[in-house]
Amino acid sequence: MVVGLMPLPGYQAVPVGWATAHRPTAESAMTTRVDLTRTGPPGDWSPTMGATSAVTAPYATGVPARVQRLASQPRGAEAAGQDVTTGTYLVAVPMAVSPVQVGDRVTVTDNPADEHLIGRVLTVDDVTYGSTPWQRDLVCTLDQSKHPTTTGG
Repeated sequence: MVVGLMPLPGYQAVPVGWATAHRPTAESAMTTRVDLTRTGPPGDWSPTMGATSAVTAPYATGVPARVQRLASQPRGAEAAGQDVTTGTYLVAVPMAVSPVQVGDRVTVTDNPADEHLIGRVLTVDDVTYGSTPWQRDLVCTLDQSKHPTTTGG
């Protein structure tokens, strides 16, 4: 074997269209359905709900997704002088979904494998981008104080 000749002359290690060709494979594993909602500008303050914002109707509904808990332990934080436990999730959606923004909400509407995930509302903290994406990855946070019946998120 000759070192230094890879890829072979005239060939690309990652061919043009490679990511696009593999997107159906990634999407076939997206068995969860989510709605994506963009919140409006800050609204009023509620003693029971905290800061509120104008919520618009979902801009995408029934979106195929894959949802995975990233942090094995809940993270503690403080908000408005109260302890809040949060969990970090990775949500993968098809590349064709309208551009998702930081602050958007992801609501799980259907999940055949784990019904306890249904109804969860995750907030998008980061939208990842890459050179050969099969899917759009969203790093999200679950505020467990809004889901008190769940242990460990």
